[in-house]
Amino acid sequence: MVELVVSRVHKFIDRPQRVVILKDIKGNRCLHIWIELTVAKAIETELQNTKSERPLTHDLLQSIIVALQAHIIRVEITSLEDNIFHAKIYVEQTAEKGSRIFSLDSRASDAIAAALRAKCPIYIHETVMDNAAISIEESEQYIRNGDTISDKDNPDTSAFEEFIKNLPTLDDL
Repeated sequence: MVELVVSRVHKFIDRPQRVVILKDIKGNRCLHIWIELTVAKAIETELQNTKSERPLTHDLLQSIIVALQAHIIRVEITSLEDNIFHAKIYVEQTAEKGSRIFSLDSRASDAIAAALRAKCPIYIHETVMDNAAISIEESEQYIRNGDTISDKDNPDTSAFEEFIKNLPTLDDL
C-alpha cells in the first residue's frame, strides 16, 4: 500500500469538473482524479479548514459515524476499472463486547472527502498507483500548461453537446 496526501484541488478553465491531486508521501509520484463540483467543494472546504452554513454530505456522514460510536480508520483506493477509481472506507465501531471493523464501497472522491474529515490516512494499492500515477514533475507541467491530465476519466461529450446545440427552440415548434 502507498500512502497518499491530498495536495490540492485544481480547476481547469475549459472543464466543469475539478481534479483532486494526491501525492505519494514517500515518493515523487502523484495521482489525478477527476471529481464532481460538489465533492470538490467538500474537499476544498476541509483543506481550507472552513465550514459551510449547513453540513455538507460528507459532514453528515462523519456525524452519523460518530453518533454510532465509530470512526473512519483509513481509506483505500482499491482499483481502477473502466477509467473509474474505486475505494473502500474502513470504519471501526466500538461496542461493549469489543470492536469491529467493516468496509464500505465508495467512489474515490467521496472516500477522500470522508478521510479528510476523519483525519485518517488515505492509501492506494501499489498496482493501481503503478498504473495510474504520474511524476510530480509531469503533474506540475500539466497544471502550468493548463492541459488536461487525461480524458480517460473525462469522456468526450462533443457529440452530446452538438446534439443539444441543434435542438429546436420553442419558436421553431
